[in-house]
Amino acid sequence: MSRKLLLPLALVGVTAMGVFAASGIGSATSDREALAGDRERVTLDVVRDQGGAAAASAITSAKKGKKKVKIQHFVASSDVDVPPNGGTDILSLTCPGKAKVLSGDYATDGFIYVDWFAAASAKRWEFAFADENGDGGLASPGITCAKGVK
Repeated sequence: MSRKLLLPLALVGVTAMGVFAASGIGSATSDREALAGDRERVTLDVVRDQGGAAAASAITSAKKGKKKVKIQHFVASSDVDVPPNGGTDILSLTCPGKAKVLSGDYATDGFIYVDWFAAASAKRWEFAFADENGDGGLASPGITCAKGVK
């Protein structure tokens, strides 16, 4: 009899843990907002990448039923200055038109590291950068977008 109850009780326990973790019970704000602190959110303009990723995106297209999926890479219209021993506001890049964001990417110089890297919505990716060694530097955020997907 106890063996017959073990599996259902285990499933109920795992399901309850998943619901608890997903709902964020016990927190007035989401973890993401708590981590953001008092940083401002800034939207950057995007331009289509003309480098190697653009050539790859022209080749990368797949048929999904009757629709054609087109993948494109975009970068911020200008590099982001990261202050010495400091950090940037939370920056966001948005896919143009009806395209949806697949991923974010970035390049930095010196000892600049990414401090915030997350999908904010189906069309927007957020970044924040910080400096480790006191020299400051530049960061170049980018996003990969797909058009023709739901």
